[in-house]
Amino acid sequence: MRRTSLALGVLLVATNVAWFVAWTGSRDGDGTIESGDASPAAADPRVATLETKVRALERDLAAARRQAARAAPDGDVAAKDRSPERATPAAARPPARPAQPFDVRAAHEQAQAWLEALRSLDDPTAKSGAVQGIRAALAGDDAAALVAALRALAGSSDVTYDRTGLREAILRVLEAGEEYTTAPALYALFNTDRQDGDIDRVIGVVDAGYRGAGAVHLLALFGKRDLTGDTGRAALEVLDDLERDGQLRGQINGIWGASFSSEIEQKLLGMARSEDAETRRASIYFGLSTQANKSREVIDVLLEAAGGSDHGNRSRAFWGLGQGVAEDDYGHLAEGLGRLAAQRRDPQSLQSIRQILRSYSSPEGAEVLESLE
Repeated sequence: MRRTSLALGVLLVATNVAWFVAWTGSRDGDGTIESGDASPAAADPRVATLETKVRALERDLAAARRQAARAAPDGDVAAKDRSPERATPAAARPPARPAQPFDVRAAHEQAQAWLEALRSLDDPTAKSGAVQGIRAALAGDDAAALVAALRALAGSSDVTYDRTGLREAILRVLEAGEEYTTAPALYALFNTDRQDGDIDRVIGVVDAGYRGAGAVHLLALFGKRDLTGDTGRAALEVLDDLERDGQLRGQINGIWGASFSSEIEQKLLGMARSEDAETRRASIYFGLSTQANKSREVIDVLLEAAGGSDHGNRSRAFWGLGQGVAEDDYGHLAEGLGRLAAQRRDPQSLQSIRQILRSYSSPEGAEVLESLE
């Protein structure tokens, strides 16, 4: 039994590590997905390999669980029902990855080949051939080629080429309603030929039940980082469903840098007060620190984190307080930073406080700055 439990633990750790690399590897230095390539899968060549490894680990993990359940005494209900997911906080679990109806590696390799050709500076023939191949894939029935075409379009928003008819082709893919093409098609639409009314398409997809990859991020992208109103309502429903199903970790980064509805803000504030450290960290790192319309309550929570013992939350809170604060709250923030400065002596914290105060002009801030000189 001990050996089986050890196997369970090792497999779970390996799975989490693999997902963490895939999750973070597709983002730039500050954790955001690069705007030129809004599709995470197209941004990092390690994703396809990691997907294969994770699926194998998940199969091994499932087998180990079954073995553990068979080995448990009949009366030991807890042992038979004990799984790593039950002991893992909802915000910290890796997202489930459904089996894909296409060759993931083939799709990745073809997308990369088309992207390289599209970006060619001195080979117009290769560029033209890539566009023709993408058009043919969008109209064909090869699932791997179709996904590759969508990913190539999603990763080439900054490239000049003939986009005639591509919007219509992407919309036909969306109308087909296949879940495995939903996110790639919407990222392709965003980076190829988006229009203002497209946010209604995304809301419609989410309202129809889509909770797959990029659901929250796509709402933020097409909604121009405004998660209020109907877009905020749709985003909150997705966040609630993901949290209930233990999948919030995989998508909470999608709200990065947006303006939040009061309901989304309250959800994040509740997470920031969680007893689970990873849940608190996710709320502060991806949500509250990046929020474009911070309320006084958010400012106070970040001030508390800036004075707390968690180094990661502390540095992130200082970073977040340097942006997204309304002018009416400059004085409130300065007073809070003044109280914090009076109880800190480390150069890093005091320098962070100075930098924040210099970002906002207020009489209270000037007074605190003078006291720190």
